[in-house]
Amino acid sequence: MVGEFILIHWPFIIAGAVISFDLGYRLTRSITLTALTGLIALAVLPDMPTFHYPKLFLYPAAIWLAWRYMEQPGRRNASRTRTLLMNVPLVERRSTRT
Repeated sequence: MVGEFILIHWPFIIAGAVISFDLGYRLTRSITLTALTGLIALAVLPDMPTFHYPKLFLYPAAIWLAWRYMEQPGRRNASRTRTLLMNVPLVERRSTRT
């Protein structure tokens, strides 16, 4: 249980937080505002059950990939976005069973 927590849950939670920080910075172009919202998220994160890690990673990643596709339309970015979006329901369904 601890190994799953350390090896699976936390890396995805941290990656989701980093992606969210990048999205916030792209949207506001302000490190100060992005850091303030990041601090709020950091304050809430310890109370969040770790089984929510797919939501904390996949939704920011999908928005990030869609944003990337809008900046540079092409087959490669489209297939990355499509692949992630097709797999989100599968991961969500699997994570609710555990």
